[in-house]
Amino acid sequence: MNYGFCGLDEVPSGSVDNEKFSCALYRHVTKRLWEQIQDIRDRSLLEIGTGRGGGAQFIAQQLPLQSVVAVDFCKTNIRFCKKHHRLSNLSFAVGNAEDLSFEDESFDFALNVESSHCYSSMQRFNAGVYRTLKRGGTFFFADIRDQEEISELEASFSKAGFKTAEREIITPQVVRALELDSGRRSSIIERELPRRFHEVLKNFSGVVGSEIYNSLKSGETEYVHYVLLKA
Repeated sequence: MNYGFCGLDEVPSGSVDNEKFSCALYRHVTKRLWEQIQDIRDRSLLEIGTGRGGGAQFIAQQLPLQSVVAVDFCKTNIRFCKKHHRLSNLSFAVGNAEDLSFEDESFDFALNVESSHCYSSMQRFNAGVYRTLKRGGTFFFADIRDQEEISELEASFSKAGFKTAEREIITPQVVRALELDSGRRSSIIERELPRRFHEVLKNFSGVVGSEIYNSLKSGETEYVHYVLLKA
């Protein structure tokens, strides 16, 4: 689902046999929603770049939001999501992150996790998210960036009109989650997929020793989290 999150002082309990660290990342990134859980029953959330939909299902299942709409550019992903994630307040659609088709001020919240580093234009993306959010809306953002790219990322938020309510580097917590979850991820890859795909998928999933893990561990790449507001 994503690289995961584990607090530095947290002592994980139980076996690592599911996506609990990935769910923990979604919970941490959207912690403001959990803090105001009684006030969001009539609110809507848009997730951009939902992938295979596990994060969107977690949010829709755990929070009393009226609606969660999740979009992804990949039609295969959306077919998978519609087949496997069925909740009354959750829907999926094919969508382009850099050309969102929703009307102005359609959503109370927007969410983007570990997807934006693939986009060709952060400015188009941010402008679209800003447009689709209602006044007073909140944008929850989390992704990886090389050190030298962070200032450019923040400038793109500001240019779109967002005000930064929270800025957080969570690289150590993500690295810890990867270390705790590495064995499970490697086991799934080795068990389910042909050997010729093992190396590339282990790097993609960030197992210990992979290129992305080493980059995060060294601090060359940071995992950033922002809470952004539309005034």
